[in-house]
Amino acid sequence: MSVKKPFSPYRWWSRLKVLIVTGAFDLLRATWRVERRGEVFLLDAMHDSGAVLAFWHEQQLTMIHAHVHRGITGLVSRSSDGSLLSDAIGTLGYAVIRGSSSKGGVVAARRCLTTLGSKESIAVAVDGPIGPRRVAKSGAVALAFLSSCPIVYAVSTASRSLRIRSWDRFEIPLPFARVRIAYGRMGADECAHYENARVILERKMSDLSCKLS
Repeated sequence: MSVKKPFSPYRWWSRLKVLIVTGAFDLLRATWRVERRGEVFLLDAMHDSGAVLAFWHEQQLTMIHAHVHRGITGLVSRSSDGSLLSDAIGTLGYAVIRGSSSKGGVVAARRCLTTLGSKESIAVAVDGPIGPRRVAKSGAVALAFLSSCPIVYAVSTASRSLRIRSWDRFEIPLPFARVRIAYGRMGADECAHYENARVILERKMSDLSCKLS
């Protein structure tokens, strides 16, 4: 005999927020004109070994849109905002691993390595979850080195966008914006020395952003 769960206003409100957020996002992204450069780096890596997909925290909306229903797993923090993000991207075909450098990092790292070991890909906001903005942490390079999978880094720009007053200056491309995404690759063998590799990744992403602008 099944037992009905008691009514929970919090659970109901959480589900409603997810529906509102995903619905608004679907309407918004349907208007974007998206161009991709160098996507072959990601496609080849996903076919051969899996990849650590690295991006800036502020460009999450663009990256979520660009990689829906590709079997990519997102690394999401255990914060309240992370809970909403986790539920929302789950509706877009993403698997989710919860954890960050500040909370649940060890368990999350193990799960990421297991995922990469199965030739699946992980998406990581390399300066998240709390910044500083566009300063890469060493998590992505550690995952790449330990799994022998490449880092495929991606940056984006939008012709028209709104910036939120948050630590990352979170970007929301406006309706009918022209969105451009560019990809680059960094081999696992380049990630042996985490601190050096972190700085190199940061510079590569910054250089690619300048070329895209």
